[in-house]
Amino acid sequence: MKSKLIFAIIWIFLILSFTVAGVTLIVSASGYKVDWQKFEIQKAGLIYFSVNPGNAIVYLDGKPAQPDRRGCIKYLLPGRYDLEIKKPGYLTWNKTIAVEGGLVSSLGKVQLFLENPEIVDVSEKEKSQFAELLPDKHLRVANGSEIRNLTDNNALISRFSYPVKNPRLFPENNRIGFVADDGIRVIDATGSNNNLIVKSDALVEDYYFQASGQSIIYKIGEQFFKARVF
Repeated sequence: MKSKLIFAIIWIFLILSFTVAGVTLIVSASGYKVDWQKFEIQKAGLIYFSVNPGNAIVYLDGKPAQPDRRGCIKYLLPGRYDLEIKKPGYLTWNKTIAVEGGLVSSLGKVQLFLENPEIVDVSEKEKSQFAELLPDKHLRVANGSEIRNLTDNNALISRFSYPVKNPRLFPENNRIGFVADDGIRVIDATGSNNNLIVKSDALVEDYYFQASGQSIIYKIGEQFFKARVF
């Protein structure tokens, strides 16, 4: 009698396990996900992005996450997620992302920058371009520590706790460079992810980008430098 009871319990457990697994698969295939904390079925969202360079390590809320071959992290419950991307030899990229049910949260191309940029020679032609360098027509500095978007009714992009100058859009318009006391920094176009990509003890006078922003040519006093930053 006891063995029959154990056998029945095992069968009930197996049936329930297969039922839950089957329901979960059907729900996932339909673009929904079960929120086991709230015991609700919600429309799932996803995060889409690409990373340069490749083979970076992706973390979502501190846990390893593997995007699919199209660069998507799927079946996410609505909410806010901390995305972190790392690669040895490169500065860490991180951002908090809001995910909505049934929608794609697109980050576009995530660019990782070298921890130690490669300094190379500057040609005479590259030096001469500083004579024609103009302020970026899309951006301006306000109050000494704010970067504002002139093409969006002077909207605030980011505010800093230190003086900044010479904001410039990267060639792909998805990042902004600027000069601070410690060198050249870069933020995402939305104002997040502040990284120091060119360190300098002396104040950088001005700079410009080459090759989609891969190289930065900058001037300190009467000296010219060129750094490959990714």
